[in-house]
Amino acid sequence: MKFSSYTAEDLVLNPEFREWVLNPTPAANTFWGNWLKSHPEKLNEVKEAKKILRKFPLEQYALQEEDVNTIWESLKQGTVNSELDEAREKSYLLNAETVIHRFESKSQVRSNSIWKRTLRYAASLILITAIATWYLNINHIDDPEPHVEIPVAKIEKETQRGQKLAIYLSDGSKVVLNTNSKLIYPEQFSTEGRSVTLEGEAFFEVSKDVNRPFQVRTKDLITTALGTSFNINTRKEGTHVALATGKVIVSSQSTASEVILDPGKEAWYVPETEKLVTGYFDYDLVMGWKDQAIIFKKASEQEVFSTLENWYDVDITKTNKPTSPWDYSGEFVKMDLNSVLLSISFSMDFKYTINEQKVTITYQ
Repeated sequence: MKFSSYTAEDLVLNPEFREWVLNPTPAANTFWGNWLKSHPEKLNEVKEAKKILRKFPLEQYALQEEDVNTIWESLKQGTVNSELDEAREKSYLLNAETVIHRFESKSQVRSNSIWKRTLRYAASLILITAIATWYLNINHIDDPEPHVEIPVAKIEKETQRGQKLAIYLSDGSKVVLNTNSKLIYPEQFSTEGRSVTLEGEAFFEVSKDVNRPFQVRTKDLITTALGTSFNINTRKEGTHVALATGKVIVSSQSTASEVILDPGKEAWYVPETEKLVTGYFDYDLVMGWKDQAIIFKKASEQEVFSTLENWYDVDITKTNKPTSPWDYSGEFVKMDLNSVLLSISFSMDFKYTINEQKVTITYQ
């Protein structure tokens, strides 16, 4: 990849790198973040180059030849003439060829001196050089460098109807993504914490790390865990969080309310009241999907057909209406659509046809 052999000096002199450090954009953040991922051995060079670039001021002023001579002599002696105009002391624009020539003519200066190395960078940085300012601040070279976040690549995994997906995160956690759902997560978690975003439904098996809490963000709630397993479903009315093992903290996005769940309990958000409600849940009914089991308990017609549409990626239409309200219960483990419909049709008194991805229901 480009820049793979670059030293810190090469990076300082590269216009693309300078633009990223001084005027970062999302595209530049992504590029350099990916580059660092591919070349982690270059991290020190990147840090050194950033440190150098950030010591150059943004304002620039032109110099007369006599000013150049004065500054050069002052640099050699370690001082800057106090008689120079105050505004000019802020930063000075030197001619690159002049600086290089003077630098080369002083070959007797020790090659490892701090100011000589910096002048080599400055000589080629015609548009951003500020030697005098840098030298005035040389005693502060160990000041903390402004913190610059190296962007972390985000990954999006999305399932369509009829699909399920197992995802393994960088910390060892496992996420089983249900049909018609989306998970957004970083390629690598930070040292401070672990955070992902969910739309739809997923089952989480979180690796324990007491120093880095694991958070799942949904439209309504934030679920925080240290190491546990739980199910989150955002497709119901209000987000539902059901805990299988361990403990989790469920917090409202819109209010300060939160609850701590024990295994076997769930919390859900009620949009109308903006409150968190807790209760017990049926494990098979809530989490059976991850084991390829479709489970209905006193389900309505809408609930049954909607589940089958998502599960098998089909569209179901009805030619007439049922003669009585639905209240259907049944369990199907790793069964094909025809077998499921055949069983349900006996109980709910309808006929059906399957034509590729189209299903037609006719009540008798």
